[in-house]
Amino acid sequence: MTFQNRALGVLAAFDRAVDGSAFDAEDESLLTGFAASAAMAVATAQTMAEARLRDSIEIAERERARWRA
Repeated sequence: MTFQNRALGVLAAFDRAVDGSAFDAEDESLLTGFAASAAMAVATAQTMAEARLRDSIEIAERERARWRA
C-alpha cells in the first residue's frame, strides 16, 4: 500500500477458497480501492501519532524550562 509515493505496508489477497475461481477485473478494482482507502487510513493514523508525540515532547520541554526558571 502506498500513499503519496510512501510505502506504508502490504495487503495480500488470495483467490477464493470456496469455489476456486480467480479474481476478475471487478474484484481487482475493489481490492485496489480498498488498498487505497487502507493506505490513507494508515497514513492518517501515523500522522496523528507523530503530531501527538511532537506535542508531548513540546509540553515536556516547556515543563523542564519552567522548572529551570
